[in-house]
Amino acid sequence: MSNDSTSGGCCGGHDHSHDAVAPGAQPHTHVEGEGCCGGHDHDHGGHGHGASKPLFDGPIFKNDFERREFLKTAIPGAIAGAVLTVPIAGYMVLPSIEGNKHRFVSVGPIDKFVVGETVLVELANPDDFSWAGVTSKVAAWVRRESETDFIAFSVNCSHLGCPVRWLPKAKLFMCPCHGGVYNKDGNVVAGPPPKSLNRYEVRTEGGEVQLMTQPIFLA
Repeated sequence: MSNDSTSGGCCGGHDHSHDAVAPGAQPHTHVEGEGCCGGHDHDHGGHGHGASKPLFDGPIFKNDFERREFLKTAIPGAIAGAVLTVPIAGYMVLPSIEGNKHRFVSVGPIDKFVVGETVLVELANPDDFSWAGVTSKVAAWVRRESETDFIAFSVNCSHLGCPVRWLPKAKLFMCPCHGGVYNKDGNVVAGPPPKSLNRYEVRTEGGEVQLMTQPIFLA
């Protein structure tokens, strides 16, 4: 009687499906992916490796409660960040679009200033947006040189922008931050400042002393 090769199993053509099972032993069951002759699947080079698993394949949140708590924290935080970003971005962008509003503004009547004296005055920042509040105000040092001549200096040190003080007895401008010293004309005489104090354009109009507004000098 001839053998039918189509009914045989692998590894020599023997069909194990009808092999006798010893008492108390479990019958052999073919496992998907398990190859013949040693139980290895040779489709992957004889090593039995399947597709690599992702580093993390579990749920991000253990339950709906954790998810809700995350959203309650993340969404308000994102909204708050956007609210804070808009005014800051507007402050930086609008001047480049509109241009600085340079104009003369009054800092007081002519009679207020005494010849030879240097006084601190306040003026409006040209970028005087409605939401700027007190930050729209800047200061300057003004000295009356004669009956008709005035000179005005930026209050900010040319080193790192700290406000300088006027010492009338020494007739010097002093920076308290890093020891910068300027003479009465705003020229550097000591310390780290790289240049003289910046100046404002000054004029008298209608009995008032006026300074030309400009961006705040920080250096």
